Amino acid sequence: MRLREVVEGLHLSVRRGEDQLDQDVTGGFAGDLLSDVIAHSKAGDVWVTMQVHVNIVAVAVLKPSAGTATSESAASAAERVCQGRCSMFMSKNNPKPT
Repeated sequence: MRLREVVEGLHLSVRRGEDQLDQDVTGGFAGDLLSDVIAHSKAGDVWVTMQVHVNIVAVAVLKPSAGTATSESAASAAERVCQGRCSMFMSKNNPKPT
């Protein structure tokens, strides 16, 4: 599966790395305990996290993933923390109930 299919299927907003949407996604890893992400995630995973502190940059460098996804409410803070060092960053826009 390509990252583009994940983005479209989950209705994600690409915040950084539009040029990387054709890379292969081989799995996913959801976790906020950064040592767990480092120990158990694999290249090709999409990392889903709510973390917004500077250590996510270290994880992104140590364990390159197909992309990092977070909620829209955490996206602006996470994007500021990444400062361009996270190669692919997506967010999920949670629509408000009607």
